Amino acid sequence: MSFEPDPWLSRVLGRPAYRGAGRRFRPPPLRRFGFYHARIAADRLADLKIAINAGFHLVDVTMSLERAPARESQPGFPIVRLLSNREAPALRSWGGNAFLFSRFHLDPLFSKAEAAAVKRAWLEEYLAGRRADRVWVAMEKGRPVGFLGRRRIQEKNQRVGVLDLMAVRPSHRGRGVGRALVRRFINDGAEDCDLLRVGTQAANVPSLRLYLQCGFSVRAAHYVVHAHRGGRG
Repeated sequence: MSFEPDPWLSRVLGRPAYRGAGRRFRPPPLRRFGFYHARIAADRLADLKIAINAGFHLVDVTMSLERAPARESQPGFPIVRLLSNREAPALRSWGGNAFLFSRFHLDPLFSKAEAAAVKRAWLEEYLAGRRADRVWVAMEKGRPVGFLGRRRIQEKNQRVGVLDLMAVRPSHRGRGVGRALVRRFINDGAEDCDLLRVGTQAANVPSLRLYLQCGFSVRAAHYVVHAHRGGRG
């Protein structure tokens, strides 16, 4: 595994960030300052031990789930449609603070403000028309109460739709908003995807339960490890 610069995350955090790439974990140079993050396949316990001995700490286990796209019945409420610029101010008012279980929120070496800043920056990518190829919003009384961003990638001969980020306004949780967004993701994927993929932290039981109820099956699990070098590790 090599650690490659993560320019976007470096800019958001205000310090160098590096992303691990590759299957076998190999620690980065000891003296290089910055934030490091990597995923290690859950069947590679020896690699997890190497990471911990190198100063990384385990943040969580991320679960990857997949299913085929399909035309299925869509609930009539809430209305789900593609994002427009009109929703930007309302989304900014709550979108960055709607997360509890991201790896940044679960890492005690990140402040809540830093974790929220990462998600706000992520949302801004959507509002600027970057990162996601489609963003849907769930609407209630003319205001967005949830959003879901999708990226489409090519893997060998398959077009894979990846659920990139989803959030429901805290005041509207438990009301079917997340389910409506995921159903739209599944339905629209029938147009241009061969496979759909979602991911969530094992600690995020509500999301994991939702994806299973929507027909996704677990395909992979990875340890998520972080290291903060130069004042936080």
